[in-house]
Amino acid sequence: MQTRGKKMTFSYNNIGRTLIVISTILSVSLVSWLLANMDAGTSIKPKLTKNTPENPLPRIILLTTTKSCQCTLKRCGAGEKVIREILKKYSGQIVFEKIDYAENEELVTTINSSYKISGLPALLFFDTRKKFAGHLQLFFNKEAILKNLEKIGIKK
Repeated sequence: MQTRGKKMTFSYNNIGRTLIVISTILSVSLVSWLLANMDAGTSIKPKLTKNTPENPLPRIILLTTTKSCQCTLKRCGAGEKVIREILKKYSGQIVFEKIDYAENEELVTTINSSYKISGLPALLFFDTRKKFAGHLQLFFNKEAILKNLEKIGIKK
């Protein structure tokens, strides 16, 4: 490629490294933005009270997938069913976000590495100050979720 009489050369290795760095920065930025703007919610949308600085709400993130082997899909479906039951009872007290690995692979991978998640489904719990309070993964039941909800200020 000629530019004003000077020859420019491109190294595909450098471009690849640059793209990896940029995608990592964007992923971390996206996770930060997601945690700061949880009110949007996705698939499961219980009625939520307004999450404002004066009235901050605890947050739960469900990491799941719609494309995988049958055993993972079965676990994800069972986990989501338990969450739906709990969200009905605690509607307006929790900010909830569901992220599908099949639709947001890079984001879920970044979250998994940031919070040491090794399998799906996974639930991440954050208190009203957005401080990470714990997680459940692979298999979780109502009792385990309720125990974690208590950690983030939700009473039974």
